[in-house]
Amino acid sequence: DVPMTIVGESSQTIEGEVLDKIGASTGWTIGNVIMVCADTRTGGRWWYLCQDRVSAFANFGDSGAPVFRYEGSNTVTMYGLLRGGGEAGGY
Repeated sequence: DVPMTIVGESSQTIEGEVLDKIGASTGWTIGNVIMVCADTRTGGRWWYLCQDRVSAFANFGDSGAPVFRYEGSNTVTMYGLLRGGGEAGGY
């Protein structure tokens, strides 16, 4: 395990932007932001308002994974925490 240094945080996401996540089940995956500020309903019961979605593959057990942009030299900019899974997780 290589320690990462958080050098910033961002609440502004751009569709198409490349982000990373490191999940307990699927490890480090990378994907593009495919939705910005989307209202989604999961399981027909709960609404999640203004969620961004990234195509970095996630699976059961990855919830709470950090979503970030790798800046190089083991530095990252944080974007949020993963919620959900499949081919696109919300954060």
